[in-house]
Amino acid sequence: ALENKDAASGIDATALWQPAPFDYAARAIEGVLVGAGLSLEITAAAASMEARCSTGTGAVAAPADVKDLIENLANKFPMPNATGDALLRCYAGRLRRAKDMVMMEAEANRLAPPMLTLDICARLHQLGAYRVVDVHPGRETQYGNTTGRGPHLRRVKAGGALNGPETFTFIEPYARLVDRSSVDDLAFATGDKVLELYAVQDIPSDEFILRGAAVEQSSECTDEQITRLTDINTRTCSDKADPCEPGCQKVITPWFSSCDPAEKGNWSYDGTSTEWCDAVEAHPRGRALFYAKGWTNSSCPFVCEALDVTATGRRCVEVPAGHYTTTCSNAMLECEIYAGMQEDLFRVATRFTTTGRGNADGCELTVAFPVAAPPPSDAAGAWLEPPFTIELWVNIDPKNVPVPEPRLAVLVGAFPRWYLALRNTNDELQLCLYHRTLTLSQGHKENSLLCSEAIEWTATWRHIAVVVPTRDYSSPNVFFYIDGSSFGSAPAFATANPSSEKGIASWHLGAFHVGPPNLRLYKQIADEVRKEPYFLVDSHQTLYKAMLDEIRVTRAPLDILALGASLTENRRRIICDASETALNDVSCHPAARLVGKGKHVRDNQMACEDGYESCASMPGMCLAACPGETSRGWDCQCDCPPGKFQVWKLKSLKLTGTGEVERVVVYGENFTELFNNTINNNGHTFELTY
Repeated sequence: ALENKDAASGIDATALWQPAPFDYAARAIEGVLVGAGLSLEITAAAASMEARCSTGTGAVAAPADVKDLIENLANKFPMPNATGDALLRCYAGRLRRAKDMVMMEAEANRLAPPMLTLDICARLHQLGAYRVVDVHPGRETQYGNTTGRGPHLRRVKAGGALNGPETFTFIEPYARLVDRSSVDDLAFATGDKVLELYAVQDIPSDEFILRGAAVEQSSECTDEQITRLTDINTRTCSDKADPCEPGCQKVITPWFSSCDPAEKGNWSYDGTSTEWCDAVEAHPRGRALFYAKGWTNSSCPFVCEALDVTATGRRCVEVPAGHYTTTCSNAMLECEIYAGMQEDLFRVATRFTTTGRGNADGCELTVAFPVAAPPPSDAAGAWLEPPFTIELWVNIDPKNVPVPEPRLAVLVGAFPRWYLALRNTNDELQLCLYHRTLTLSQGHKENSLLCSEAIEWTATWRHIAVVVPTRDYSSPNVFFYIDGSSFGSAPAFATANPSSEKGIASWHLGAFHVGPPNLRLYKQIADEVRKEPYFLVDSHQTLYKAMLDEIRVTRAPLDILALGASLTENRRRIICDASETALNDVSCHPAARLVGKGKHVRDNQMACEDGYESCASMPGMCLAACPGETSRGWDCQCDCPPGKFQVWKLKSLKLTGTGEVERVVVYGENFTELFNNTINNNGHTFELTY
């Protein structure tokens, strides 16, 4: 490192979240700081031996090469603002701390603190660069359209994952944002918002209806509509043709002959005779009407008269849910989504479950998930194959876990491929994982759940996590954690083949959801012959009341020190400012940087009183602020800044003692010479005045 003063030249500080640029930068920083540390240790050891000091206490000046290296590296990482890039802030803070230490005489071990905390920057990269879901809904909330006092959609900007969605849809009153019920402002930001799932009992239970369907009306084609269709589609015939053109027939009278269109429901193939048009299968709710004269073949055009019925082949059929037709029209249109709502955010949490009854806003709208985000664009995110980590904070009373067996509270998942749930077993809870390629099993559906040890649970905030580092099940490959402590592990491997996902809407297949899915929309998934652990029970009994926060899914096997139990979102933010925080059990807390109270130190021990300041060479102490334009040097003394000199108001100079002073020169403010004389003292005391 000391031989390469351009160690920073290959670093791209703007792309630190990408694995390759991060790996290069991490190696360069570690190499430089290790080299600098070794250089100082060697210098300190030599100075200690020479001065016969105790090892490690020698005060040494860093070699110029060390200063240059760290100076170049620190300049490569500009410090962002308080809300700037977290990873850049992490490295920038530590490099500046190292820079400050080598710019002054220091003990050899002064570089240890920034070196020992560089692994936190690496953890920050791991849990950021590989994250596919990140829900901490305290940043910004935006509202979609509402439908009066009943249930309505909202959208919340709740993420920050580099490879996943940043905006989620939630549906009140099944889910809402509330203030965190915690006063721990070190772990969580003041005013933090969390998601609350709410078991709504005063809304009709079975369908999760968000918006009712329009009233069905009877409909018939009006004469005006038929005339309009006839005018548009009637064939014209040329009297000069002989025989008449297809679709036209010869009409002969005693006075003239002409080619006229065949009557509605008939057609002419030879220009003379007519035949009936091919038959049409009508719909029970309305007729199929031929409307055009003189069609050119037996497939004469027809219109399906009823609302929400369209022509398919020679049949009138019902349009699918989410669509509609108007009276006397075969044009099938889609029901409208809420105005101002992004389509994927609207559709991921809902499903149209009826036709529109002839109206664009007439389709019944049903809740699919209380909270949801669109499926990831990449297949790896949708399937979530090992390695991965699923983690979140949850506050739930065990009695609120749904009552019917198997008593599951589905917390988060990607439908219908995996989910994480809490299971109530005799008022103790288990953390359970379902994953279609890891835990799907033969036998009863419950066999496809892999669960932790039983947990004694109280209604308070708990951090839960499951880590799957590998698919290799020769040893345990699924690990469960509660509040950072292990609660069991097991080998996981599927013994059954996944069932078909046919019939699941593309908006919902692989969609990330918080809370349980509405299986009334997909009853086939809950069929007893299938192995997936989805259970069709009364809708009320799948809902539950709980608060959830900081939900994260990461395509990396995070260790205990990187899980949210240690590094909450708030701690992740403040950990990047090494000069203002102290590392304590891998958690960040504001550091009491100043020693004692009453010595010009504020009560919180975080800052000096007005008129006093701290100095790196005298840690923990508050010194009187330097006067005027002077600045504090490395030795904590006040002196002129570089390039300037100090000026006194001098009227006389008194010399005392014996000896000879060859010359006395006094300068003014502009470095002009005010006094210049040679003095012979001869043992007397005297003054020179100008």
